[in-house]
Amino acid sequence: MSWFSVQQPLTQHSKNVHSLSALSPPARISDPDVVRVFNDHVFNHMPAHLIYLPEGRLVHRGDLYSIFKPEEITEWDVDLFAEKSNNCSREEAIRNLVAQMLKYAILSHRWFHKGEPNFQMMMSKEGLGGLPGYEKLVKFYRRAEELGCNLAWADTCCIDRTSSAELEESIRSMFKWYRNSEVCIVHLANSAQPIHFQHDEWFTRGWTLQELLAPMRLKFFGADWMPLSDCDNDKENDEIMGAISKVTGINRRALHYFSPGLLDVREKMLWASNRCTTRVEDIAYSLIGIFNVSMPIAYGEGRRAFRRLMEAIVQDCREWNIFAWAGPHSPYTAAFPESPSGYRVLSEEASSALSHRIRPTHRPWNPGYPFYTMTKRGLEIEVLLVEMMMHICREPLDGHNCERLTLSPDSEGEMYFGNIQVLCNTRFLPYSRWAIGIINYQTDGTGNRRGIGELEAETDYVCFFLGTGIHSPYGKWEKVDTNVVLTIRTKQILRKPVTTLWL
Repeated sequence: MSWFSVQQPLTQHSKNVHSLSALSPPARISDPDVVRVFNDHVFNHMPAHLIYLPEGRLVHRGDLYSIFKPEEITEWDVDLFAEKSNNCSREEAIRNLVAQMLKYAILSHRWFHKGEPNFQMMMSKEGLGGLPGYEKLVKFYRRAEELGCNLAWADTCCIDRTSSAELEESIRSMFKWYRNSEVCIVHLANSAQPIHFQHDEWFTRGWTLQELLAPMRLKFFGADWMPLSDCDNDKENDEIMGAISKVTGINRRALHYFSPGLLDVREKMLWASNRCTTRVEDIAYSLIGIFNVSMPIAYGEGRRAFRRLMEAIVQDCREWNIFAWAGPHSPYTAAFPESPSGYRVLSEEASSALSHRIRPTHRPWNPGYPFYTMTKRGLEIEVLLVEMMMHICREPLDGHNCERLTLSPDSEGEMYFGNIQVLCNTRFLPYSRWAIGIINYQTDGTGNRRGIGELEAETDYVCFFLGTGIHSPYGKWEKVDTNVVLTIRTKQILRKPVTTLWL
């Protein structure tokens, strides 16, 4: 049985492909390039297991060759497909043809607490009757077939979690699999229309963030599995995208054209800051694809996973504002927050500092030192250091386990800075000297170590709160946690040498 004889949905495109086969000449000469592209697509761009919808069975991606029989596609078929596809190149025609053969729907949903079928159940076909999760799968199958797919994937039953290799591949490839799908079918169990989105759990979970951003085509279905719009692609529906943007804080452009990578890292962390996962490690693992970084999967490592994610990001990121966070630091380093939630704590001044644009000057000044790196001593970064004097205000602060501090610049800094108000826990501050480290000072853009930093007048800058004392290792400055992102405002222009910190 060739792919052309496999039952296809009656889309205009599939009608064209059927007609191509019907016109094929009697002498059929297989095209070896189709087999090559087919195997590349299957093993590098598709999930390890999928559901073959015409038979309702779970198959390994290696089985797809025998199901779709790419060796029966001829050079004549490829040439005619290329002609019907606006005369694209032959290689492009083959890749498009293979993609049409292997298109799959992917499911995004909230798991039931009980009753989701797993991989072993689907393979044995035992224990499925009466499971609410299986009923959900069957409805997903129907919608996937209606949308033109012969293959489908769902995270509950298409991952063999007894195989550590398959589990790791699935987590690290999840973003790519959602991006490569023909359509992502989203089942919103708590919604019947967009006005209900603010109460739907789907918008509060960690893994669903990439399931929202990665697919090129989304189709939302409500609790009763009825579509929430008449659009073929809900990413083109203004009402739905507007409601999602309002609930998630993600701008409309990112919802439409999201690109993974290490640009706008802080903004992406902010999108994840109000989301939660069942396993603490998944807070980090669910962001691997969004930032397009690579890291091993090791369930059981706990909060260490987020530190490793941040280290992977720091390797290639050059944005200073990833250090604009507040709240508890990671148990393993003071350089990073313990989770993305640290990125949502901003004062009005910090928001202003983050959005500040440097005025053009006669020199190519740039904000922040971009060549920070991880070393055995910790995060190595250059800051503009200003020593301060600390005064503690012993006043109750609405039950918070913190106190208000006032930091005053020393005599040298009085002409450049005013006082800073700081909220932090003062019970464990074994320091005798205090300072702030300004991180978005203007550099000369040369990348030279221990260069000169510049501050504009009447401008808010983001900074670290630092302390050191006789018990600090090597007498180094250490970062102190604060309840909000700390800023300082300048009185006049300042230029001074920068200082290297290891946090």
